[in-house]
Amino acid sequence: MYYGIHYLRGIAALMVVMHHCAKYLPESIRAPIFGGAASGVDIFFMISGFIIVVATQKAEANTTARFIGRRVFRIYPALAFCMLVGFATIYTDRSWLDIGRAIAPLPIDYTMNAPAFGYNLMGPAWTLTYEIMFYSFFCLAMSINHKHRALIAALIMSIQCFAIQTYFNGEFSFSAYTQLKTDGASPIYSYLKNASSPMFFEFIYGMLIAELFLRYKHLISKKIGWAALLFGSSVYLWLYASQSTPGFGITYFGMWSAFLFAGVCIYQAANKTSRFAPLVFLGNISYSIYISHYVVMGVVEKNNPLQFSSWGSLSQFAFVIFACIITGTFVHLVIEKPFIKIGKAITDPAVRPIPQARAEVTPQKR
Repeated sequence: MYYGIHYLRGIAALMVVMHHCAKYLPESIRAPIFGGAASGVDIFFMISGFIIVVATQKAEANTTARFIGRRVFRIYPALAFCMLVGFATIYTDRSWLDIGRAIAPLPIDYTMNAPAFGYNLMGPAWTLTYEIMFYSFFCLAMSINHKHRALIAALIMSIQCFAIQTYFNGEFSFSAYTQLKTDGASPIYSYLKNASSPMFFEFIYGMLIAELFLRYKHLISKKIGWAALLFGSSVYLWLYASQSTPGFGITYFGMWSAFLFAGVCIYQAANKTSRFAPLVFLGNISYSIYISHYVVMGVVEKNNPLQFSSWGSLSQFAFVIFACIITGTFVHLVIEKPFIKIGKAITDPAVRPIPQARAEVTPQKR
């Protein structure tokens, strides 16, 4: 396991949780300290691009069926569970159609602003629309040519983004807030709005770093690794503190995240990262706390446990984050982890080759 990347994934998830929970804090604290924490989303996309390349190095272990099956069991059980809990508690006025769209997952309204299009009924689940589309493009690329899967996937995403934007808008922009100029309301236009999003360049960046990492990590010295980590994290923190270009996408938060992510990867290539149990745990539950925390916040606000609404802002902030971590741990252990195991069991070959030594029939003594 690359612990540096794993730790970064956990920290990115916690950043998003803290960004949303910061609504309980005064504006004087919320904006300067937690305003940039939404960049955890952009870090997530880069990590996804990196991990998917590293995890699919062996062609024989990554058939199309296995690739799809494992991602389905990785994403959907926890998503569906959290959505159904939300339906039973805080979304009781919503229709089954609304719940189905959220689990799909689809944004609330494609007539609203890119790249979130009104977000998802469950808040940050809007990002899963991009994750799933990325997995689809990568799976297609892998089926065309496994060796060049990253290059083919990058070409598919970049060409379609450029082509769709140019066709409808007459020009291309790297801004994730670019609106596709169409009034079409059919599903195909909804797809085109997602497919033309420059958010995919963050996945491409993650894949590029992964390819360089796998090819050249042996050439990087420990000193270069440390220098890259210090430089990348320093630039990220400087941009974070200055709140320069806030917003999703490669020209905004993605620009911040690119420095940090590259620094962590270069450091990881040259240095052995020690195992630190709390950060390993945070990385393990990262998806579960990310996907469940919006429901937790809603349940707390609706039920007002222990007279929550009368507490001070810092107490509310700390309590909700604690509740999100506890709930994320439960979802990870009870839903996410067991279904990942089920997915591996189902997608593994049903019949394994019998070792030659055992396959040979021992001659009978005469």
